[in-house]
Amino acid sequence: MTALAADRRLTNSANTTERGRVGKAGGSVVIYKGAALCWNTSGYLVPAANTAGYKFAGWAEKAVDTTGIADGVSDVPFRTSCSIKMKNDGTNAVAQANLGGPVWIQDDQTVRGTPGSGVVCGIAEQIESDGEVLVFGAPEVDDLVELITIAYDHVAVTADTTVKLYKVPAGKKLRLIGADYINPTGLAQDGTNYFTVKVLKDATVMASWSTLTGAEGTIAADTFVALTNSATDADLVAAAAAIIALFLDETATASLPAGRIVIRGVLLPA
Repeated sequence: MTALAADRRLTNSANTTERGRVGKAGGSVVIYKGAALCWNTSGYLVPAANTAGYKFAGWAEKAVDTTGIADGVSDVPFRTSCSIKMKNDGTNAVAQANLGGPVWIQDDQTVRGTPGSGVVCGIAEQIESDGEVLVFGAPEVDDLVELITIAYDHVAVTADTTVKLYKVPAGKKLRLIGADYINPTGLAQDGTNYFTVKVLKDATVMASWSTLTGAEGTIAADTFVALTNSATDADLVAAAAAIIALFLDETATASLPAGRIVIRGVLLPA
């Protein structure tokens, strides 16, 4: 699904918790009536998007166009703590198994069943006959989802090395959003002497980067690269008690200089 290009009708179920609010709009944005809204990283309301650092606010009660207007000049009335139908993302769809748990923002009219950049919209209550998703949305729902970051500085290694980093707590499951790797000296791609940096849940590869020629390739000096997440969605979810580890896979004779891995995920109720 794509973001809104016109106002839409808000379809909701009866909900006595619904609240009306007014917030300040960000500058140079077009907010359509019915659009899902987020607080951006500066604390202004903008059309909801799958953007790191955004926080879901609610749904716009009227259209607001701040083209050429500075942050905070225009007000946006919006509703929150209510159940609203949202489009279902075609690539990362909300499925029956997601009901009763969190779903995430894809754009200002669409939710997704996987975290993306981790912007929680609310709790999926029902998949409607038209395929849309009834979502109870409120900023407080974000408290059910704990964003976690695991950072680790590894020493130089001359052989395959596994470092256990994290154990998923009881009653929780961890969903990987992504992992980034940096090596201050850089790593060249090579067909013989190469390295593979992997994030594992027990023995399963969640994400990886290889400097093998023809794979992901070179890592520039002092520059973060995003590991490639597994294409199998189940590989990205670690159950309670699973061990998250860094595996440095060394092939041939080269030594791997010291580097850093940063792993980003969300802890959800199991």
